[in-house]
Amino acid sequence: MRQAADAGQRDLIFLDESGFAPTMPTGYTWSRIGQRVVVPREDTRNRRVNVLGAHVVGSATDLL
Repeated sequence: MRQAADAGQRDLIFLDESGFAPTMPTGYTWSRIGQRVVVPREDTRNRRVNVLGAHVVGSATDLL
């Protein structure tokens, strides 16, 4: 299949997806002995970013 795509006889598409969370939940933290640290909590709803990438081999120009 890859050889046919390299020869321009057919298109071959590699597709991948990934997700990222820009805000990580904080379950614990470090502090000096005897001092209490308060970590503000951020709302994590609707904070996920999903991306989709494709690499086309064949009739389209390859991006490197």
